[in-house]
Amino acid sequence: MIIIVLGTGIDEKRRLSAETIKRLLEGYRIHKEKNVPLLLSGKYSFAHNTRPKFTEAEAMQDYLVNIGIEEKNIFLDKESEDTIFSAYNAKTKFFIPQDEKEAVIVTSDINLERVEYVFFKVFGENYNLHFIGTLSKLPCQVKGMIFEKQRILNERAKTLLDNIEDGDHEKVKEKILDSNFNNEKGIKLSGNINYKKTC
Repeated sequence: MIIIVLGTGIDEKRRLSAETIKRLLEGYRIHKEKNVPLLLSGKYSFAHNTRPKFTEAEAMQDYLVNIGIEEKNIFLDKESEDTIFSAYNAKTKFFIPQDEKEAVIVTSDINLERVEYVFFKVFGENYNLHFIGTLSKLPCQVKGMIFEKQRILNERAKTLLDNIEDGDHEKVKEKILDSNFNNEKGIKLSGNINYKKTC
């Protein structure tokens, strides 16, 4: 088993978001309980306006080492800028080479549905995947807007990937690279978001 912790971004001062820290603490808890390694995934978000000199994965590693996890128990994916490539890189660079078949993927409740869809699509049925969505404590309106954006991204992913066989990670990569999937500028949020549902 490998614990995959997905990043949510860093700022120019190498500070992690509160959401990322919640995920890291959950990964820390599972690591201590099961004594299995962690894979920290994140270059920087594709939505970043600037390109930091360091990656989310490196900042996440620093955090975990500072609270007591030995560096030898941590793998880094410093290349992924979105969920799909986090799944692709995890499978091709860590799980296949190590013949590992089980993962716990730690994300937040606000994007859990999309993360589940993407990882099942990339990994396929031969892998035993478990998902944990940490509770996001954001203002109702912010949380509602993020849920809506995640819903739209999930619909985009399903439109692109539903016809691809689960587990065909190379076809998933090819399809995403050929599309304009990560263009958030094209996302228009509904004016009728029910914020109460997210609080």
